[in-house]
Amino acid sequence: IADTPPDGYIGWCHAIGGLDVTEQLKTITTPTSVIVGAEDPSMPPAVAQVIHETINGSELVVMPAVSHQLALEDPASFHGHVLEFLARQPG
Repeated sequence: IADTPPDGYIGWCHAIGGLDVTEQLKTITTPTSVIVGAEDPSMPPAVAQVIHETINGSELVVMPAVSHQLALEDPASFHGHVLEFLARQPG
């Protein structure tokens, strides 16, 4: 992130500012785990809850004391959640 040009980041923010794919989430039929950081200001747990409720059969994991970059902030816990989820999947 430190190497991201400010103009590029600002442009990205403008590009996704009005993006709403909530209705499309209803079409997801693949097993889904929604994992969010409890301290994430850009994708707060309340938004993750909506995503979870919209994807039929999904699960929601809220990781305490982390923000947006879960795999960097608490890699052991994040990977533990992912691996446990994958282990429960058929195939």
